[in-house]
Amino acid sequence: MIEEEIKKMKRRYVTDIHPWFVKKLKAGSIVTGAWIISGGENRELVVKFDSKMSKIERSMATRLIEKRCAEAIIQENKKDMRNEIIDLLDGAEIREWRKDDEESIRNGIPHEIKKGAAGEW
Repeated sequence: MIEEEIKKMKRRYVTDIHPWFVKKLKAGSIVTGAWIISGGENRELVVKFDSKMSKIERSMATRLIEKRCAEAIIQENKKDMRNEIIDLLDGAEIREWRKDDEESIRNGIPHEIKKGAAGEW
């Protein structure tokens, strides 16, 4: 029984939201990947930037993405429509991709986002 609880705690769900980033946040030129990684109580938006960007540029871009995500959440809440990506983003910590995220992304359980109507990209 304890082993099952440990497995549940380590289970990681991964949602690739890069297409949404390109279309909705207009961040396609600097963002090379974007995933929501969740497990247990934690939910993170992990953003991978173009390798040519300096550390200060990446830091500034992360803050801009935080702002744009907050604006997107507010706009969707005003519409009073369900949107899976917005639901996943709401409350997620936003941070830059790290090398150890590669394994989580590769081995995580994929969460498919429904396209169309409320889940539109």
